[in-house]
Amino acid sequence: MIFSTKSKYLQNLIGIQDMNQPVAQLPPISVQDLTYFYPSKLALENINFELTEGSITALVGPNGAGKTTLLRNLAGLDTPYSGSVKIFDKIVDSNPRAAHMQIGYLSDDFGLYDDLKVYDVLEFIGGCHGITDTALASRITELSQLLRLETIIDKKCSTLSRGWRQRVGIAIAIIHAPKILILDEPASGLDPEARTELSSILKTLQKSGMTILVSSHILAELEEYCTAMLVLRDGKIQEHVTLSAHQDKQHQVINVELLDHLTDEQRLILTDKLPAHSFFISADLKSIQFQVEADKSAHAILLKTLLQHGMNVCSFTLEETSLQSLYLQIANRNS
Repeated sequence: MIFSTKSKYLQNLIGIQDMNQPVAQLPPISVQDLTYFYPSKLALENINFELTEGSITALVGPNGAGKTTLLRNLAGLDTPYSGSVKIFDKIVDSNPRAAHMQIGYLSDDFGLYDDLKVYDVLEFIGGCHGITDTALASRITELSQLLRLETIIDKKCSTLSRGWRQRVGIAIAIIHAPKILILDEPASGLDPEARTELSSILKTLQKSGMTILVSSHILAELEEYCTAMLVLRDGKIQEHVTLSAHQDKQHQVINVELLDHLTDEQRLILTDKLPAHSFFISADLKSIQFQVEADKSAHAILLKTLLQHGMNVCSFTLEETSLQSLYLQIANRNS
């Protein structure tokens, strides 16, 4: 576990039983009938969803869909007009302190104390959470190792690049060892190397048991670490998809490359021996695209059939459904 420090300060602030008690069996975030108004606009309407513990969920949608507003409601920074947000067993509106101790939140436009060193910032924020003395020093060391802050821990925040500031921001958000991390556009302004580092950090946090919700419109980047996708459009949830479950339900595409051209006899064999499969043969007769069931045993049977009938297969690849293609399918279905 990344968060090994025994945190009595959490129990003292929250005033509840040990954090490993049944509260952890409830959904980390549960939203029911949430509606939110701005003075001249309905921003969120009848939002309902639950997040699975240990998941990394991508919150996606066009600009103006309500993503930031939803995240602020989840974090207790805005109060919904109606409906509720639960963090495990705590309703955010009625028990904000207990809920906030479970949440780490980093906004898109977060700020740092530029005149302070990184260590001093973490020490100050940790103190605001009630962490003191040895426990705080241990936690800062832990986060420095996790986020690789050792080389900049004694530097002023004003000297840091966007990528390093993002890491410090994440450290601030999780200094109190929350079970939930909410990030609004965390990759905005990061270079490719910093985005790769961010992906690695989020996967490490997930392995520790943390539930993560990430708002972003960079779908290719989300592909690397997200396990679910929540699609928001015009203030409404269009779909909440668990990616592995979606792929299991869908037909998949297998691309086959051959060393030799298909013969007329082999083309007839494809129709005769594989009647349940739809397929497309390229113009040069050296590649075939099959639509097959999402079943590994069916894939094995297909490959075996091709080899048994003299087709010299040099490539047999499964074409995974990308996050972007899935998002576009959902958007088109609901447009």
